[in-house]
Amino acid sequence: MNRHLRFLPEAREEYDRAVDWYAAKRISLGEDFVAKLRQTLKQIYDRPRMFSKVHGELRKARVRVYPYVVIFQEFANEIAIVAVFHTSRDPSQWQSRTP
Repeated sequence: MNRHLRFLPEAREEYDRAVDWYAAKRISLGEDFVAKLRQTLKQIYDRPRMFSKVHGELRKARVRVYPYVVIFQEFANEIAIVAVFHTSRDPSQWQSRTP
């Protein structure tokens, strides 16, 4: 099946802010965060249904080592990334987003 990952604008902003924050602490930390996040995105792409639903049709994938989750929804031709979210934040901030 050919489908693609599409980031909602808010999710792209969260991704960029998180990468910038870790890179500001230490360049290698930013690079490691990106690598772990890419691993998570690959798992989502390869097997989206292995992740639990957390809100309606939205699913959650944890980013290894880091306190982040990727919230997404699977569609026939795409997987919409709804949030790249720090686990200490209030989930109501992403629950109203619609892919």
